[in-house]
Amino acid sequence: MLYTTKNKLVIWPILFLCLVACSHQKKYVTIEGKLIGFHKGDSVIYNKPFDGHKNYFISETTPVLNDSGAFKIVYASDSAGFAEIKSKKGRIFILAQNGDSIHVEEQAIPYADTFAMQPVVFSGSNAAFNNLYNKMNANLFNKYNYVRDLLDKKYPEGSNLYDTLLSGINNYLLPFDSLYTQKKTSKYFLEIAKSDFRNALFWDVFHNIGILEKKNIWVISEPENDLSRDILQHSMNVDPFLMHTNFGGGLLADFVGEYDVLFRKKDYPIYDTFYYKYGGKYKASAHLTPAYSKFFWAEMMVYKTIQNQEYGFSFDTIFSHLKNTFPDFAYIKIIDSLHKKYSPITNQPAKINNNIHLIDSSGSMNNLNYVIKKYFKDTAVFIDIWATWCMPCKEEFRYKKELNALLKEKNVNLLYISLDDTSMENVWQQNIKHFELEGAHILAGKKLSKDIADKVYKGEVAQYIPRYALVDKHGKFISMHMSTPSNLSQLHDELDSLLGKN
Repeated sequence: MLYTTKNKLVIWPILFLCLVACSHQKKYVTIEGKLIGFHKGDSVIYNKPFDGHKNYFISETTPVLNDSGAFKIVYASDSAGFAEIKSKKGRIFILAQNGDSIHVEEQAIPYADTFAMQPVVFSGSNAAFNNLYNKMNANLFNKYNYVRDLLDKKYPEGSNLYDTLLSGINNYLLPFDSLYTQKKTSKYFLEIAKSDFRNALFWDVFHNIGILEKKNIWVISEPENDLSRDILQHSMNVDPFLMHTNFGGGLLADFVGEYDVLFRKKDYPIYDTFYYKYGGKYKASAHLTPAYSKFFWAEMMVYKTIQNQEYGFSFDTIFSHLKNTFPDFAYIKIIDSLHKKYSPITNQPAKINNNIHLIDSSGSMNNLNYVIKKYFKDTAVFIDIWATWCMPCKEEFRYKKELNALLKEKNVNLLYISLDDTSMENVWQQNIKHFELEGAHILAGKKLSKDIADKVYKGEVAQYIPRYALVDKHGKFISMHMSTPSNLSQLHDELDSLLGKN
């Protein structure tokens, strides 16, 4: 008895401590799988959700583990939200929440009933849901053509157009209802999926009401804004899953941008007088509920910081208010970090140092082979394809010193080609100066961008950047998939292997 009692006295505290520790252990979303066209040394670009909110602008990378395209992503998500993975063929969307373990593989054989990107097959958590979501979302043309067909119909004069279109959209979403009936997804995920597609299709309606007018002239006299108001009001007032969806942020921006046209001041109360006073041209954000306004301003600050755009409002004033009002908001640390990293680039003309050479910004060049032949004769060239709006591109600039040293060691020249439009010349120059990008530079413009799409991407549906290519001293492109500067060891081996053979 004493022995048993002693063991109980020892064992129970241990069990108790284990249960407490396990109950406080943080859970994560784990996504792993294989992508076609990826090899060891490549990086997979993905966006993870913040507080369940769809994150458009902040991308991260994870290394490809082998030549079969294997990868693994792990992140925490306090509520269900969409992650997005950028493959060679398009985008893969995954709705997940903490504790989910998901496996995804791209398939070489296309869907039988769609001509869109290569299909994906899921297993593990929420497999049936993510399989259906990506299949229905794979053919964007089919999705938007469906709603355009609804807009192109003639409706009885005076019809409630919102309810009519909603009925048609709900018919499109019946496969999700069927999945729920079969108990292959939860009610929670069902409602998020329907909200996501509904908001995407109504966002398209909002921006294409002119199609509706062609066969329904009565809409103009009644006026079309009735439907526009209905769309935004439903999103703002009725949909509890708006911020989980891929178009939630876009509808918030439409609400703020069109408020003075579509609504009267009294239609929505002013929830925060601070934004009405200090929000500048975005003062209508004061009519958003606090739960929505924080996301609106977070996305606005992230977008303008990454794009190196003038804010149009006092960053310090708005950010201070956001921090004080929502101190635990997931975006606070992100915005602060981005603002420090990409601190304001002035509009003053850039002063370029002697190690930075601007080859062309006119957009007159139209052939990449011509560029190599004229400016890099008898020398190997490492090409960095980027853009001023591309955050992953700028993340790689952190390794520019290591890259420059490696290329100098290998006697390889460095050419940066920006895919920005030529109208962005000043911003382009400011970014080059800001990040101290030593090497040769070209602002591609439309003609050269098209040639790069043909020569480097070779018809890939999703032409993602940053992208790195290598040209040997004979002017021959010997790799269109060089490793990133952040993966310097792998890049070193690739240069040795490829240039040693030429």
